[in-house]
Amino acid sequence: MGVGELINCGGDSPKCETSRLEEPTVTDNLKMKKAKLERQLADVNAAIEALESNPGVEKVLNLISKTGRY
Repeated sequence: MGVGELINCGGDSPKCETSRLEEPTVTDNLKMKKAKLERQLADVNAAIEALESNPGVEKVLNLISKTGRY
């Protein structure tokens, strides 16, 4: 069996059949990438909003990141 094939052994038939799985199209891949990036952007926006509303937390995080460099 090759890559992208699926064995279908369901039903009453004792014989297993193979069928090709469809590869995602370029459009499908781009839509999946877009959805992933939109989720990442939402996380980044939430982090920015949280840091801007809590400047003390940002100060602590900046200090911690500086100590990690040495």
